[in-house]
Formats: sequence, C-alpha cells, structure tokens
Amino acid sequence: MTGFRPSRLTPLILASLLSYGCSDSSGPNGSLDAQMRYVNAINNTVGTVEIGLEGGPSSELAFKGESVYEGAAPSFRIAFAADQEGTLRTSEIFLSSGTHYTMAFVGRADIRLVSGIFLADDPGGEPDEDRAFVRVAQGGLQAGDVDVYLLEQGDEVDGSPDVSGLNWLDVTLYGEFASGDLEMVLTRVADPDSVVFESGPLAIPSGSIRTLLIIDGTAAPEAIDLIVLDDD
Repeated sequence: MTGFRPSRLTPLILASLLSYGCSDSSGPNGSLDAQMRYVNAINNTVGTVEIGLEGGPSSELAFKGESVYEGAAPSFRIAFAADQEGTLRTSEIFLSSGTHYTMAFVGRADIRLVSGIFLADDPGGEPDEDRAFVRVAQGGLQAGDVDVYLLEQGDEVDGSPDVSGLNWLDVTLYGEFASGDLEMVLTRVADPDSVVFESGPLAIPSGSIRTLLIIDGTAAPEAIDLIVLDDD
C-alpha cells in the first residue's frame, strides 16, 4: 500500500498486530484480565450470530451489533463466530493482560466467506485538546481495494488520500484529527472521481478514540456501510 499521508494514518498489512496497554479491570486472584468486545459485521445472516471465545465469554449479536467489553483470561485463545448452520469462522488470537481488544467478524454468511479482524484498542496515549484519534478497518468484501479520504471541514477529495490501496482486512494505525464533523469518502484506487462510498458527517467528540469499520451493506448487492466503534 502506498500513497498515504504518514502524519494522518499509517496502514498495516496485518490486522492482528499486538499492542499493550493498561486496564483497571482485575480478574481472579488479582490478575489483570484482557477486555474483549465483539462485533457482528457478517452480512446475510439469519437471526443472531454467537461471537466469542471458546470457554467464554460470548455474545449473541444481530448484524451491526456490538457487545460491551468483558473480562477474558490472557493467553492464546480461539475466537469464533457461529450461526444457526454452524461455525462460520475461528481465529487464534493472543490476549495480553490489561489490554482492551475488539474482535470483529466480517464477510458474508450466505457463501460462508467470513474472516476476523482482531484489534488492540490502545492508541498509546490521549489526543490533544480539540483533537481525536481515528483509525480505519477495511471489513467490506464488496468494497475491494480503496483509497480512503477522512475529510475535516474544508477538505476535498483531491487525489491525495489519507490511505491509498486499503485492502480487505487491512487496518490503519490511529491518526490524530480535529474533533467535530469528519467525513469518510472511499474511491477506487488512484481514481478520485470514482466515489464508491460517502459516510456523510460523522460526529467525532473532542478527546475521543474511534474505529471506522467499513462493512458490506444490505441496501444493494454492492452496497458499502460503516460501523463507528467507540474505543474510549
């Protein structure tokens, strides 16, 4: 992936890179649990999907649903997503003590093409006053490879995207942006005129930490949608 602005967002090839942080949530015997959140971004599911860790915890989630953070023993764990027909996907992950994580399952249930995006929800600090930390995760199978523009007030789609060539399952690092309204625009790679998605204004409060998760929508066969995750 090339063409990104390193001062804004830096893309990663792997979504499951580990980072370390702090938490006040203590587990049994005073040990620090990891904190897990689950997101169901699997299109064409019937009813709810159970998402969680083998041995617990887990949550029943409708499409675009997310759980609260729950304590989980730190170690190598197996995350899973299962619907009425059986297991959709399993992923081996590593949970570090005291760190907050999100496990988002994305893809399509009707063709049993599902994958997981494993995120450590720790930007490594706090944003400055009137600023916010934002990252982008590409979970939209229909979107394909896209250029990503995160437009602050007065910005335009000008051929200089924040990230160029963001592929399915790619995740950026957190970048710092002015708080207020932020709009995400996706275009085909190297073609700023081929807009495939516009989020409209997204309210990003001062001091907040957000993940913008691109997903497959339901309005049309090639629809793209968005989930805004609160990582505070």
